[in-house]
Amino acid sequence: MIEIGDRGREGTTYGNLGCVFDSLGEFQNAKEYHEKALAIKIEIGDRGGEGRTYVNLGSVFYSLREYQNAKEYYEKALAIAIEIGDREGEGTTYLKLGNVYRNLKELRQAKEYFDKAFGVSIAISDRTLEAMALLSLAHVSNAVNDSQKAKEHCEEALTIIRECGNRKREAQLCLDVGYLSQSFGEYDKAAYYLKKACSISSEIGHKMNEFESLLLITELKISQSEAVEAIGYLLQCIEKYEQIRTLQKGNIGFKMSLLERGGTFPYKLLTHLLCDTGKFRDALYVEELGRARVLAEFMADKYSAQSHISADPRSWFGIENIVRRESNSVFLYISYEDWQVLLWVLKANGDIFFRK
Repeated sequence: MIEIGDRGREGTTYGNLGCVFDSLGEFQNAKEYHEKALAIKIEIGDRGGEGRTYVNLGSVFYSLREYQNAKEYYEKALAIAIEIGDREGEGTTYLKLGNVYRNLKELRQAKEYFDKAFGVSIAISDRTLEAMALLSLAHVSNAVNDSQKAKEHCEEALTIIRECGNRKREAQLCLDVGYLSQSFGEYDKAAYYLKKACSISSEIGHKMNEFESLLLITELKISQSEAVEAIGYLLQCIEKYEQIRTLQKGNIGFKMSLLERGGTFPYKLLTHLLCDTGKFRDALYVEELGRARVLAEFMADKYSAQSHISADPRSWFGIENIVRRESNSVFLYISYEDWQVLLWVLKANGDIFFRK
């Protein structure tokens, strides 16, 4: 396209590449390609393409949980969709803005946008958009403790999901149904849809949805008092998260955003699960793992040093070596959160004592 001077197709190809990188969790590359696409769409006056690219850029920041940036791009996209009469784009953007407000806990505004998305879906007979709007409304109803309305919306969406031919959207729909079913106490249904979401996401290479599916399955297993299975799923979840962070290359800002807005919770959860199952030494390794990873990755990026920080239990080593060298010492390790303190006492002879 560059060789023959077809700027329109060049811009579209940049956008398609951006979407591929977004699905793979390579957000820096996704952002760069979408920005190239945007520049071309503006240059050639393609308002529809410009609007779609704003949506794509918003989705990159939404994945990073940078909701204010996502909101700004979605609002630009919505203005263009309304201007040019793009009803499908309008409905999709209402849905995305609603999700931003839902994550910001502004439920009244979220519901307004979801209602608009639902109205558009009916007007243009877009069944997939209809299902996504219904599930989004179910999330809002569930958040305000109207479980009956949430279940009704969820059941309506389920009848539509079976018609869905878009695998990416099907995975997202299954993820939402699984989450809602878990909140209703319908654990078998939740397990079925979360595992289906995980399987589809793995199949199509959508790493963020796979990560979220594994995390929700972990929480489901915890709610069923199946701690050992929960740990297995959580280790897979953390491994997927590490892959996504590694793909950000040298972009410390994106890595920090992922860690601060989504990555600390799995590590903390694993620490608590290991403590609850009596694996105090492994819990301490994981606690250190969460603290050390930003510095380790910074050193690896800046100095091409090899990072040994991993969620793989076979790589957890080192703390006892330090303790053994200080034969006359006792080590106290403290980790605290808003609501509790974790204490480890390590002795040179290998004994470890834990209190919570």
